[in-house]
Amino acid sequence: MMSLGEKIKKRRLELRLSLDELAQKSKVSKAYLSQLETGKSERPSGKVLYNIAAALGISIADLLGKKLLPADQKDMPDNLKKAAVQYNIPENYLKILLAVSMRTSKKEKELNPEDWFYLYETIKRVKEGK
Repeated sequence: MMSLGEKIKKRRLELRLSLDELAQKSKVSKAYLSQLETGKSERPSGKVLYNIAAALGISIADLLGKKLLPADQKDMPDNLKKAAVQYNIPENYLKILLAVSMRTSKKEKELNPEDWFYLYETIKRVKEGK
């Protein structure tokens, strides 16, 4: 399992951000970000976590590697729940997928977990402009 610092660095590099750029976007010092990424500091405050996650375009749950389902998961199709856990789909995308499921026919709600994952990947690419 990746440490918090490894997750921050991985996401920062995925976004092609320098440490300086992340520091500026998150309003967290470059030195502290470096300490987090190298594991020299491991317990940032909630505010720091929020700022870093927001600057990286992810939720705190994603940053911490927590698998959270939306509170309204009782309305979520079973295969979407399975996909959420199996593929670690972030909560912000689960809300979009749940909205899609609410607007589709019964047959379309019966997508298998892999199909939900492909739909998630497609939505993610569109949102990120890729």
